[in-house]
Amino acid sequence: MSIIHRRFDCSQSVAGIKHLYLELTNKEQSKRRCIMDIMSHSLLHFIKNPSSERLFDVQIKSKNLTFDDLSELRDRARLIGYSNTHNKNQDHYLEIQKLESFVELVGVIEGILKNLSSLYTAGFPTVTDIIYNQDVTCNEGNYDNLRQLYKTLEEKLELWEQQLCVMYQIYPELTYFSYEQFQMVESFIYNVKIEEKHPGYHLLKYIGFEPDLLQQINLPPKSKDENERLENLGKILKTQRSISDDLEEILEDSFIPTVSIFALSYSSMRSIHLLSLET
Repeated sequence: MSIIHRRFDCSQSVAGIKHLYLELTNKEQSKRRCIMDIMSHSLLHFIKNPSSERLFDVQIKSKNLTFDDLSELRDRARLIGYSNTHNKNQDHYLEIQKLESFVELVGVIEGILKNLSSLYTAGFPTVTDIIYNQDVTCNEGNYDNLRQLYKTLEEKLELWEQQLCVMYQIYPELTYFSYEQFQMVESFIYNVKIEEKHPGYHLLKYIGFEPDLLQQINLPPKSKDENERLENLGKILKTQRSISDDLEEILEDSFIPTVSIFALSYSSMRSIHLLSLET
C-alpha cells in the first residue's frame, strides 16, 4: 500500500476520532448543564410506583427526569469532579462544589425513597399522604426542605418499627398484615355497611376471623395518629378473637350426648339369653 493511501486512511480515522470526541464532549456539556439547572432551580415530586421494582420514585417534571436519570447524572458529576480535581482555577473550584452538592442531593433523594419503601412495606398507614401533599424544591443549591423530609421519614420509620415490635407482642393478630393490609382491614371495620366484596372482608376471613362480628364491636374513634391507629386495630382484633373463643366454649358446654334406645322384641331377647347360656 502506498504512502498516499495510508495517509488517506489515517485522515479518515482522525476525522472519525474528532467526531467521536466532539459528540462525547457535547454529551458531557449537556449533562453538566442539566446538573447545574437542577441545582439552580427544580421542583421535585415523589410518586408511588408499585408496578416497578422501586416502590417509589421521584420526578423533576420540568426536565422529565426520574431517579434513574438522576443516578446517571450523579455518576457523571463524580467523574467530572474527579477529572477536575487538580485544576486550581477558581471557576472550576466553584463548579466542583456544585457537583459535590448535586451528588449529596441525589443521595438524600435515594434515602427518602428507601425510607418511603420501608414505611410502606411495614404497613405505615399515611405514607402516601406524606408524598401526595408535599413537593420539595431546590433553589440555588439549597435543598434544606428535602433534608427535612428525609429526617422526618427517618424518625417516623424508627418509631413505627419500635411500635410494631411492641404491638406484635401484645396483639399477635397484627403479625398477619403488611403493606396496605393494615388500611384494608381498618377501612372494612370502620365501614358502616358490611361489604363482602371489600378486600378487608376476605383478608379477615382468610386468617380465621368473622368479619360480621367485628363490626358489632363498640369501635374506638378512628385516630389521626398512626401509632394509636395500630394499637386500636390490635385491640379490636384481640376482642374479636376473645368473642370467638367464648362462643366455642359455650357451644362445647351446651353439647348433650345423644343416647340411642333400641327396642328389642321378646324373641330377640330370648335368643340373646340362650346364646349367652351356650357360651
